[in-house]
Amino acid sequence: MKTNQFVALVAVAETGSIRSAAKSIGLTQAAITRTLRDLEQQQGMALLERTHTGVRFTEAGKSLLHHARLILSEIDKAKADLNLIRSGQTERLRIAISPMVNFTFLPECLSLYQQQHPHVFLEVYEGLHGISVPQLRDGYLDFAIIQASNFAAENEFSIEPLFSYQAHVVARKDHPLQHSSSIDELNSMKWLANYPPSLHNNFINDLNREFRLSPPPSHVVSVHSAGILLPILLQTDSLTVLPDVLLKSPFFFTTVEPMSAFKASKSRILGAVSRRGTVRSKAANGFISLLKQVIKQHTRNSNSPYGEMLSPKDLFF
Repeated sequence: MKTNQFVALVAVAETGSIRSAAKSIGLTQAAITRTLRDLEQQQGMALLERTHTGVRFTEAGKSLLHHARLILSEIDKAKADLNLIRSGQTERLRIAISPMVNFTFLPECLSLYQQQHPHVFLEVYEGLHGISVPQLRDGYLDFAIIQASNFAAENEFSIEPLFSYQAHVVARKDHPLQHSSSIDELNSMKWLANYPPSLHNNFINDLNREFRLSPPPSHVVSVHSAGILLPILLQTDSLTVLPDVLLKSPFFFTTVEPMSAFKASKSRILGAVSRRGTVRSKAANGFISLLKQVIKQHTRNSNSPYGEMLSPKDLFF
């Protein structure tokens, strides 16, 4: 198997057709067709099924596509690492961080990390499920600090729990239903979900299981960034669900309030999630170690706003 065959296979998966794939990687349609047929002949099985609407991957094709993406990702990492070495830096770390940590512990952790690991080139992405999972699966991210509860049934990932927390239904401070205790009033509201559309059912099920909201809300907007969610939350009557720790952040504390009658009945877990079988680098272990250190210090500091929400008994380390 050759790299150009993997490139062609991934291009077809990402564009949905051989014609579009050829255009995306600068080949003729005949050339990419020949590349894929050579790959099928070498493996002795069909990888793609040609249909009138495009192409469909066989089970063998899906399996090889998964490995092709990982291999190409590793090649990209190798090239990037060599470029870093040329520029005088020695290591790259790509991570995704939950908004709960972005707005609370990350600035302090990042400052310490840069002092202790000055030669690491760090890339930080917003750690929402719809963004993190594909990048973890493809090997692009080293790890993600995100809600680990979503991964309980996914064997392809390994999870290191960090701490448990409570979630609340929240709204802007002057929301007309701020002091409501009626589930019926919440049913008709518009909701913001930091879940991808594929997990809308998870969000709705959580509302029912944790907050007894039934029937399900009729209007849910999927929001893929805390930077988008906050201004919408502050300038509309929309509701959402946020961690109690996040509500103590300066960015949320003065503008957003929990609806006291609607606190989750079940704790959630934040954890470090990585692709199963991945060996963490020294740079990755160093970051997670510092993050644990920062979190633990806040749980022991009576003056910390986050210490009100987190105590040592909530930690898994």
